[in-house]
Formats: sequence, C-alpha cells, structure tokens
Amino acid sequence: KSGGRSGGKKSGPFSIILFGGLALVMAIGIYVGVIFATAPRVDTDDIYSMLAQRSIIYDSEGREIENLYMDDGNRTIIDYDEIPEDLIYATVAIEDKRFYEHQGVDWFTTIKAFANMFFGDGDFGGSSITQQLVKNMTQDNSVTVRRKIVEIFSALEYEKTHSKAQILELYMNVIF
Repeated sequence: KSGGRSGGKKSGPFSIILFGGLALVMAIGIYVGVIFATAPRVDTDDIYSMLAQRSIIYDSEGREIENLYMDDGNRTIIDYDEIPEDLIYATVAIEDKRFYEHQGVDWFTTIKAFANMFFGDGDFGGSSITQQLVKNMTQDNSVTVRRKIVEIFSALEYEKTHSKAQILELYMNVIF
C-alpha cells in the first residue's frame, strides 16, 4: 500500500444528488428572497387616486368601439356593507371559490395553472381575488415569473393585515 489515506467513504450518487438538491433549494430561496426584497410594497392608502384609468372596449374584430376615462366623476366608491350580497357570492364563485379558505393564494389552482402553462393550453387562470387585487394595485401587467412570485408573496402579506371583507370591498371598487 502506498502512504496515502484510505478507508474513507467515497461520495456515491446519493450524496451528489442530495448536495445538488440542497444547492438548488438554497439558490431558489435566495432568488425568491431577492425578488421579494426588491419588490414594490402594496399600499392602499391612496389606491383610489390610482383609479383614474382609461378603459377601451373593442369589438370582435379588434376595432375600438368606445374609449372611457374612469375618474371620480364616473365611479362611486361604496363600502362593503353596501355591496349586494348576491354580487359578493357571485364574484367569489366565479373568481375564487376557495377565497374564504386560503390566506391569499389558492395553491391548488396556482399549481394547476403552472402545469397548464407547461403542459396544457395555458388558458387556465390561477390568481386568487387577493392576487388580482395586488396586480391591479401595483399596475404590473408583465408576464414574468418574477411578477408572479412577487404577486404571490404580496398577496400572502396583504391577507395578514386585511380582512376578507376589506379585500372584497377594495376588489369590488378597483377591478373593472
């Protein structure tokens, strides 16, 4: 035998896979942390001043048929108690049927939407009511993984400080 060390365990495939998996998880964690740390915070203090937006209505041929400018003169802000109960039920049923069960993100529909994006037709929406509200408040319409990650974490944070009634009131007043 030569004078070198021997008897130590050699790294097998399991160790390499384990190390690689841990490195991947750490890299994803750092990436998500940086994205969230640099993301703009959702602030509802002056959300109603942001509502002066233009809405353009198109026909089936893509031709503009009406151009509406939404400002305080065309919009009446109402409190949650003034919103018809049937409208609340219908909105939740159509937009986010598990709204009262999750904390800002419906993970089931989010995972399903990502799966459809990669393997299906990509036509399946996965945003909760809170995520849609965050997207409208930040006015970020980019179609990127970064925006979606920020939207998810912002929705989770937003639901920690706002009740479901507050979220629905703002949603009903903000979403066109």
